[in-house]
Amino acid sequence: MDARQRLCNYNFVVAVITRIMGRTSSPAFGSLEYTSHRTVHKKSSLDAYTINTTNDMNYDSFLSIPREQDELLRLSEVIRNKEYVHVEKVYGRSTNVLEGLELHERVFNSFEQQKIVDYIYHLQCMGQRGHLRDRTYSEPKKWMRGKGRVTLQFGCCYNYSVDKKGNPPGIIRDEEVDRIPRLFKAIIRRLVHWSVLPPSCVPNSCIVNIYEKGDCIPPHIDHHDFVRPFCTISFLIESNILFGSKLKIIGPGEFSGPVSIALSVGSVLVLKGNGADVAQHCVPGVHAKRISITFRKMDERKLPYRFIPDPELERLKASSLHAK
Repeated sequence: MDARQRLCNYNFVVAVITRIMGRTSSPAFGSLEYTSHRTVHKKSSLDAYTINTTNDMNYDSFLSIPREQDELLRLSEVIRNKEYVHVEKVYGRSTNVLEGLELHERVFNSFEQQKIVDYIYHLQCMGQRGHLRDRTYSEPKKWMRGKGRVTLQFGCCYNYSVDKKGNPPGIIRDEEVDRIPRLFKAIIRRLVHWSVLPPSCVPNSCIVNIYEKGDCIPPHIDHHDFVRPFCTISFLIESNILFGSKLKIIGPGEFSGPVSIALSVGSVLVLKGNGADVAQHCVPGVHAKRISITFRKMDERKLPYRFIPDPELERLKASSLHAK
């Protein structure tokens, strides 16, 4: 049993004890609150839980930088690359298939990255214990190289392929998942305040991918149930993402393409324009454990039937600091 699994078991015991005693604090993760659903989770004898958005370890202050001078200093350290060019023939026309790609590096420092990763492991533990909605947490059996990614979905349930019920790829509008946790809302707030994402396209859904060695994401173009731009944040290791109008599958977890971009830890890759809609992208099998968070805004015509907009996210605006 590894250290993370022991921590997961420890937190489960703490959660049971504190539930019995009527408390909501956990020594390992600070103050956390959960709200039980009315229905009992199919996989657990306990009530199913959703993450309360009022007291998640006080994450509002965790990612906030109180002094303007300090925030200006942090902003000055961000490296922004918006000049990606690779020309291919697309429908007979020379096209920059990378138009619209942006890579923002050093958006999250090492301390912030570690806190985010720890929290994601905590969410994974909750999923393993049956404390998240059925479609929020998915941990497939690793039946071949590259096929073992753990996923956590918040805001909406996205179907990667036709499922057992016959639902096509895209947002499943009659399925419910847990709401976006407060920590992730704090991340979104920074992305908008620091002009990584525009306030006109504030994400209202996200997918967390937890990769083990060899896991990958095959070539694809993100579904148009999600508007552009969208973004992906990288954690734990630097990894490469491939782009091209026609990527090739060589073998399990192995792909080839004309452009490879290194995603440093703490960086945010923004996709829009041709970079999102003409070029395919993929992540070859990773050489070590990796985590990514992809934030996207849903097309209003595709929102889940019971979706409730988050007032905190809808009020977000870009900070004036970036223009200084």
